[in-house]
Amino acid sequence: MIDKQIFFILGAPRSGTTLLRLMLNAHSSISVPPEAGFSVWLEDEYGQLDYSNVDNIRMFTKALEKTKKIETWNINFPDLLDYCINHQPANYRNICGIVYSFYAKSKHKSAFIYGDKNNFYVDYLSEISNAKIADFYVQIVRDGRDIACSYLDLMSRDIDSKYAPNLPTDIQSIASKWSEDIKNLNSFESENQEITYRVRYEDLVKSPKNTLDGLFSFMNIPYESNVLEYHLNAKLEEPSEFFQWKENISKPIFEDSVRRFERLLTREQIETFNSVAGVELSKLNYTV
Repeated sequence: MIDKQIFFILGAPRSGTTLLRLMLNAHSSISVPPEAGFSVWLEDEYGQLDYSNVDNIRMFTKALEKTKKIETWNINFPDLLDYCINHQPANYRNICGIVYSFYAKSKHKSAFIYGDKNNFYVDYLSEISNAKIADFYVQIVRDGRDIACSYLDLMSRDIDSKYAPNLPTDIQSIASKWSEDIKNLNSFESENQEITYRVRYEDLVKSPKNTLDGLFSFMNIPYESNVLEYHLNAKLEEPSEFFQWKENISKPIFEDSVRRFERLLTREQIETFNSVAGVELSKLNYTV
């Protein structure tokens, strides 16, 4: 039975969750697969099964194979089934951990901390909490006005992918969604304060070593300098079709991604965003 540490990366879309995933995945002790979401999707139907029964393990892996994005992990499902059976999961959390472990093994990595990242998790925080899969959570927040710039840029592109983002395109709707996401994340953090670590995107970009060092201290593992070279393997670690909207992850960190809204949004757009989400911006110490 595999029972190692599991954490979830939580954050609004375009807040730097993929950047953080790749940085953490570059650490020798951590494995964070590409986003999939099976642990939330399957919990309702498979969360209470008796996994000492091999038939239930078989049912779970068959259902897993049909979930969205899992094909981007490029794993062998017959081998996964054998791996799950051999490791004797005791419950749903265990079998999810075994899947994360199998992915790490497929990458020839002997990690003992497994992460799970997906942007839609921000809309399923109560389900994630109730499932009790994670030992801790890592939240990442970013100035919503810079997120608005990213939304507007993405939705102006012709992206050919069944997983292409579907995001609002008017400033008021973007601000409302971001504000709602931040309220939910704040509430979730207050309920899970002792096991939640918050990262600011701006700190991660401007002072990556110090920011990650603090996070690794929270995880009780040493800092490793190669986490700042995440971009060198980004094209191997992130599914190729996602690069249509994540091309910057193959480049070194650049501070120009901070306060882009001052260059790209009009005064009217900034004022609209501030009027809708000013309270949440202020709570996160962003200047309104």
